[in-house]
Amino acid sequence: MKLFRVYVDGKLFYHPHFSRLAITQAQVKEDAENIDSLILSAPYNHPYLKDMKPMSSEIVCKKGENTVFEGRALDDGIDFYNTHTWTCESALAYLKDSMQPPYSYKGNVKGLLELFLTEHNKRVEKKKQFHIGNVTVKDNNDYISYSSSEYSVTLDAIQEKLMKTHGGYLQVRYTREGKMLDYLEDFTAFSLQKVEYGKNLLDVKITQDHTERITVLIPLGAKIKETDEDGNEVETGKRVTITGVNEGVEYVYDEKALKEIGWIWTVEVWDDVTEPGNLLKKSEKPGGRIGKRYNKHGTFHCG
Repeated sequence: MKLFRVYVDGKLFYHPHFSRLAITQAQVKEDAENIDSLILSAPYNHPYLKDMKPMSSEIVCKKGENTVFEGRALDDGIDFYNTHTWTCESALAYLKDSMQPPYSYKGNVKGLLELFLTEHNKRVEKKKQFHIGNVTVKDNNDYISYSSSEYSVTLDAIQEKLMKTHGGYLQVRYTREGKMLDYLEDFTAFSLQKVEYGKNLLDVKITQDHTERITVLIPLGAKIKETDEDGNEVETGKRVTITGVNEGVEYVYDEKALKEIGWIWTVEVWDDVTEPGNLLKKSEKPGGRIGKRYNKHGTFHCG
């Protein structure tokens, strides 16, 4: 019999043979069209509740020797009985944490996916990195040409430039070498499964939502204008950046938040800012998006 276990940052969080590590629910759902999810609940007296850190802790579910889920918690909900419930998203969501810079690419489908993953891996910590896996999706001519003058979220770029035009599905495989990202043409290549333990989710009274937190910001200003051959001022595809006034780097970051939850990138555009110095001040303004704390919500159910 293959035992189902849950680990948080490498520490055993649930085992069916250890009563002190009891949980009330663990439900893994695979979604070929989107990001896999996990609902995990534990009672108030679980010894490792405080070890679960949303947006930071690495959560791994195993069935036998196979990893059936790996990812992170998005929030922490507490019900009337002080049962803690976490909604988690799979490792595929790590592709939402990085940004693709402007690019121009000509080649095959696999090469474009490699380009995206290479840039992603540069911008995130090791646990969020992927190796290129099996790519069975192909272009009819085995040649594609794409470019972008704007920054884009890595997962959005993959979906927009590859999946929307060529179809297929993304699948993460967990190996000793690390996480492999497969891009598969045939849906039947997936091994969709549902792993459940325990009862239905109780009504959540208080939820701390960490999903809007970011740690690194690339600020962009107005589009740069140049004078053409006829003496007319025209906009280029490039924007004002802070690189020249920020020690040669294009971004600002929150050091404390970075240590807590890692590299999570975003871009913000100020179309009315034309000077790099002013753009830097805007990006560092207190109360801005960097290091944004969680939102706290209360929900109440009567009857």
